[in-house]
Amino acid sequence: MKINLKKYPLQILDFVEHLGLVGFLFYTITVLGVLIWSAGQIIPQEGATSTIFILIPVPYIIAEVEGHAFIAFYSFLWFSAAISIVYLLSEHVDSSRITKIRTWKESNLSAVFCVFAMVLAFSLLYQYLLIFLGTGIRAPAPPEQFWERLYLLTRASVWEEILVRFALIGVPMALIGIYRGEGNIKDVFGGFGFRKYWAIFVLLSVFIFTIGHLPGWNLWKLPQVFVPGLLFSYLFLKIGLHATIGVHLLWNFFGIPDVVLGNELYTGVMIFFFYIWLIVGIGIWLKIGFNMIKYRRNEDGEENLKAV
Repeated sequence: MKINLKKYPLQILDFVEHLGLVGFLFYTITVLGVLIWSAGQIIPQEGATSTIFILIPVPYIIAEVEGHAFIAFYSFLWFSAAISIVYLLSEHVDSSRITKIRTWKESNLSAVFCVFAMVLAFSLLYQYLLIFLGTGIRAPAPPEQFWERLYLLTRASVWEEILVRFALIGVPMALIGIYRGEGNIKDVFGGFGFRKYWAIFVLLSVFIFTIGHLPGWNLWKLPQVFVPGLLFSYLFLKIGLHATIGVHLLWNFFGIPDVVLGNELYTGVMIFFFYIWLIVGIGIWLKIGFNMIKYRRNEDGEENLKAV
């Protein structure tokens, strides 16, 4: 019996990814519960106001809403976020059939998990790099009220995806697809894959997404937005708008359930899965790096053969 030791690291990483996905499924359900709970904290607030902005590329306020208009705008954001999470969970159940754990990696929630883990790994390593360089990211002052924080995180998760992924990738790609006879109006919501011209609109959207975060932050914030912007755009092309809203919400709400629940057992479980997700994220980045090196070597080899 031959034992292929080269496959062991991949098998171990595969096991860790499945374990991390279990924790991510648990976390996703928890965030959905917190999102439902948050509506009861935000809607009753008297005198609550909000700005509605566009990105050109920095945020430009086009309206300010209050009263019933605020409730209507928040309800739109809330339903968009809730439906996105529920849709991801329903797709996961359909693809995994619950008991067939080995097929979980084929689900859209698994793709969202991989992007989430990659963002987590990149953000943490980037923070350590800044500490090593003796600098850091300057953040704007947090809102005084917790309900304001919940609202702003929800608004960012939905509204930014509509402005950036929907408007700057989905709409132009749908129009081009219709013109070329290879798409339809549904493409505005993404999930159409990597068709011609996709890179142009992805780079444009990521640029605006990155610059849009500059007010209130310093320049060190830009790489921490640019890389997630690329990954979120990948999800938009591969799966659709609900996936980008979902991963954006799950990332923005990171740590919120700990505050809401205040449960030591939950906190301990999430710390455990935090390190699992970190390992998964680093592993995916390494796999991408190795594949790029392998591809480059193969490309060089083919050029050498042609030269001979």
